[in-house]
Amino acid sequence: MDRTESDEGLLVGSFNIQNFGRSDEKDDASQIVSKILARYDFILVKEVSHSEKFSIQWLVGFLNDQFGDVYDYRIGSTCFRYIKEKYGFVYRKDKIGLSNMSLYEEQLHRYQRQPLVVRLNRKDKRGKQKGFTFIAMHTKPQDPVKEIRDMTDVYKDSMWHCDSECLIVCNLDTDCNPVRKSKWDDAIRKSDTFNGLPSVEDNTTVETGHTYERIMVAGDELLKNACNPRIFRFDQHFNIDSEQAKRVSDQYPIELRIE
Repeated sequence: MDRTESDEGLLVGSFNIQNFGRSDEKDDASQIVSKILARYDFILVKEVSHSEKFSIQWLVGFLNDQFGDVYDYRIGSTCFRYIKEKYGFVYRKDKIGLSNMSLYEEQLHRYQRQPLVVRLNRKDKRGKQKGFTFIAMHTKPQDPVKEIRDMTDVYKDSMWHCDSECLIVCNLDTDCNPVRKSKWDDAIRKSDTFNGLPSVEDNTTVETGHTYERIMVAGDELLKNACNPRIFRFDQHFNIDSEQAKRVSDQYPIELRIE
């Protein structure tokens, strides 16, 4: 999916970057990461450590040097109760505005990593979907399917201050034991709120053949305007071998287009 300035759709993605590259020089990893990030109008970056937030700052500065002052980033509060991990976003500030960003607060500690909720508003007049809620989620290894069922509470809470039209991106972190298709289908089938995209048979990892990244959509309008969910296999796109790819990440970005 090649992007052009005349493209009226928003390309939204999610990427678990393993190596941000060195922030003091333009090494191969940072070059590839910057090219990946430049594809998107909005992309979620997961598992951002305290030190890596400076790499995101550098990468966004590098993007703006190449493409003009159009990219910005936001980094949320610590979402992992035991390790200082955060969610981050890189986005086109000329196309998208962010508001109401917060971690989901609850007293039962059901989530090892607290989901992050943010409202996206489209700045330009192009396209059909003018705004929607985005929820980032990274499940704990012990019970990802239960956490997905619990996402209904997060979604309902977000409706009070954001929107019923909602895009949820979750990483099914199961310690290299991916959620079986039957369990995933069962969790989605029992939900009268979410629709799951893409198919769980898709391989979202560079080598292992496992499926971690999933997209869920809630809301009739967004379901109608969300299209072309796919995995961006950056090793094939940039013609690099598996060793080069793993220096960037062991997981592929997932993406979809919002009309």
